[in-house]
Amino acid sequence: MEQSYTDWFTQAFSALATDPTGFEFIVRHTLSQIVLALDHTFKTQFHSHQSKRLADDRIHQMLTYVHKHYCDPLTVAMIAQAANVSERECLRTFQHEIKLSPIQYLLKYRVMRGAEVLLTQPETAVSQIAMNSGFDSPSHFTKVFRRYYKQTPSMFRHQQTTK
Repeated sequence: MEQSYTDWFTQAFSALATDPTGFEFIVRHTLSQIVLALDHTFKTQFHSHQSKRLADDRIHQMLTYVHKHYCDPLTVAMIAQAANVSERECLRTFQHEIKLSPIQYLLKYRVMRGAEVLLTQPETAVSQIAMNSGFDSPSHFTKVFRRYYKQTPSMFRHQQTTK
């Protein structure tokens, strides 16, 4: 049974107070248990903090790369390389931190950037926005856009500009 810190301190002070034979060993043993338990607790917290910071750094590097190169053809391997991790680690980090795969995030980011351009540059054709946003065709852009915004890019532009 694992004892609490209070129990260990009580046991050590009791040994000091009653002065039984070999009390030094009892005190040293109970204080050692406390130190080992504290060491384990802080090492676990430290490693957890270090792991979180590493994951934050990795996802930041990968997102920065995606944001900078979203209009280029990208692969998971290219995104992973931006943070010097394997493709598997890239997929795991994205899923854990963002709850999306890297490619899902890339598509969502491209569509969001496309939606922004639809509103800020009303004279630009949807097909041109699609190509500038990294889509291989206007129809693919429209399909993905509809998935996120529940309407076509043209309908979105019209609805947002007539408000």
